Amino acid sequence: MLGITTRALFGLIALGLAQFVTYLLDTQRGIGRILRCGHVILYLYAVMFLAANIMYLCNEPRRWQLAILSVLSATAQALVLIGLGQLLRRMVVMAEEAKTLV
Repeated sequence: MLGITTRALFGLIALGLAQFVTYLLDTQRGIGRILRCGHVILYLYAVMFLAANIMYLCNEPRRWQLAILSVLSATAQALVLIGLGQLLRRMVVMAEEAKTLV
């Protein structure tokens, strides 16, 4: 079962993807706000995700082994989100430069 924040993230990713495709196909339109700030959204979600898992670690002192595995998994997922944010930031710059050349 996905949480509300995960569903919101998937929705924002879908809107960002739609804005990216619209930006690539339309010559008159500029970059949308979600696409321009998409890397910040991914960074903030990664921080929230890590904070929630660390709070889980603090609240479960008896099952600390399971909690540590959960935090390690969350750290890996957060690093993937940060990598996606950096990739998105560089892709937007490349798309802007490619549009000016055409």
